[in-house]
Amino acid sequence: MESDKPNKSQNKRTPFVAATLSLLLPGAGQFYNGQLIKGVIIPERVDGSTHVFHQYTIQVPADKRDDLKEYLGELNIPSMIYYPVPLQNQEAFKGLSRIPGSLETDQYLTTVVLSLPMHSELDEEQLNFICSAIRSYLA
Repeated sequence: MESDKPNKSQNKRTPFVAATLSLLLPGAGQFYNGQLIKGVIIPERVDGSTHVFHQYTIQVPADKRDDLKEYLGELNIPSMIYYPVPLQNQEAFKGLSRIPGSLETDQYLTTVVLSLPMHSELDEEQLNFICSAIRSYLA
């Protein structure tokens, strides 16, 4: 029976895979950074750093996030809310968490984050379409 855990050979390839993805996706994260509008908070990056995005998660006003996700879906633009419930409020973590509701940042982020498409097949036209749809909806 095969294990789901990566073996040592796969772990050694991880930097190579990351470098390859950065070549396949030159600047998709930077493209999003430069195209999204006021009111959208983009992933924070340290000056001089590089990043190979696995997910590109933005923050939008809580009262617009779910409707924006639906709007993007109507345009066949996939988006995802990966953690709709704070971890400390999930059944699996209830016995391990601090006082329920005491992690304000965690509580807040579950209401505003939305992950945008991020994969090796994205081209500039698709990125423009995604960014234009978000700008149009939030205008």
